[in-house]
Amino acid sequence: MKFVPALIMAALFVAGSATASPVGAIATTPNAAGDHLHHHRLERRGKIWEGVKKAVSFSMGHKRADGVRQVSGAVPVDKLSKKILLVTSRKHPGRWILPKGGWEKHETREEAAVRETREEAGVSGSVTRHLGVWDQVNKPHKPPGINCEMAFFELEVDDVQTHWMESNLRQRQWVTYEEALFRLQDEIMREAVRRCSLNPDA
Repeated sequence: MKFVPALIMAALFVAGSATASPVGAIATTPNAAGDHLHHHRLERRGKIWEGVKKAVSFSMGHKRADGVRQVSGAVPVDKLSKKILLVTSRKHPGRWILPKGGWEKHETREEAAVRETREEAGVSGSVTRHLGVWDQVNKPHKPPGINCEMAFFELEVDDVQTHWMESNLRQRQWVTYEEALFRLQDEIMREAVRRCSLNPDA
């Protein structure tokens, strides 16, 4: 599609702008009004990037033969502390989720999981386990059917970034295995966590 290159260029511009003005730069502004304006600009950049990312994902992402969108995500783990990294939802800031997103056509499912985790949670690492594939059905207020196909992988974290692509859109927190199960509301994500190496009963 002709609009895809333009979207990618916009994404690169937004990402570059965000990198040039990290969240930590807010503290250097001279007054409260400046702080608010700078924070607003960062938030706006983040929302623009999220919209571009979603549009590119839908136009270039993998789909099944029945048209269902395919998504990849990760359970990021720290083997030393035996903790799992969760992030907040962009749409529902008070809800904790696992990093996930569209599986694009130029990458493997594992590569998509690593990329989405880097973009949403600001950590990188190696995929160590395939946790499973599930169909996520539409919510009750939507027509019956499958919303997307979700694949999750365990990702052993070896690098943590202070500022990352969606750091102004999400919070992140390391939690225990038990706390992850408590905070996650999505049953597919809970099952992915149950299948990871930190499950004491595995």
